Amino acid sequence: QEKGEDANSAELYRQKWDHMFQERAHFEWHCDFDKVSSLLDPYFKAALTRTASQEPVEENAIVDVGCGSSSLCVDIFKQFAAASGPSLQKLLLTDVSPYILDVMKEKYKDDDVVKDSTSFHVVDCRYLNSIGINNESMSVVLEKGTIDAMDGEEDKVAILRECLRVMRSNGVVISISFPAVARLQMLEEEVKRWSERGEGDPLNMHVHVVGSGDPARGGTVVFVAVIGSIPCSIFRVSYAMSGADDTSELCDVID
Repeated sequence: QEKGEDANSAELYRQKWDHMFQERAHFEWHCDFDKVSSLLDPYFKAALTRTASQEPVEENAIVDVGCGSSSLCVDIFKQFAAASGPSLQKLLLTDVSPYILDVMKEKYKDDDVVKDSTSFHVVDCRYLNSIGINNESMSVVLEKGTIDAMDGEEDKVAILRECLRVMRSNGVVISISFPAVARLQMLEEEVKRWSERGEGDPLNMHVHVVGSGDPARGGTVVFVAVIGSIPCSIFRVSYAMSGADDTSELCDVID
């Protein structure tokens, strides 16, 4: 639960992002669904298939940790809600900004695929347990730009740890960020720390760079990190299957 300084910082985040979204309520941060769908599709299928075969659950859920105005998580849900094989049944959209969640509710109020399966939660995403998101309860966890938006390394790490905490043992975390070397170092350190706890299977991480051109010269590039206990072979195959001309492999699997 939020206490003391954390509660104060949560209120500052709410004020900051309410103001930001009132000025830019319809903006897709980093990348849209079309840019990463072919890249991520095999990861999602592998995670949902493993969950169905090894750890059956009543419903597979996906959570967007700090959704903002992005439609990426909704588009992922819609693709897999209609899947003939293992599918998603529940979508959680979370954000610290009440304003943007009202915008998102309005945006999807007439979408038959989304409206009956989606819940909206105003929450400090460092504390997802405050809205009842339990350990290992989410089959897919998406974090797109939320870590980027946090002030200070401690808050950035707190978001990533929450993503890892709520991911099911056979699930997957997708983290999409600015192309910063410091982000890769933080992700690698936390993935190794999480794996060294000895609880469940060790985590693998694969990072892709998506975009084109040199960022220093106006090119648009983002890092797409995929984290999970999915076998390394799936991680390698998924890259080979992506086939996108403007997508290149940044680093090998980190075991």
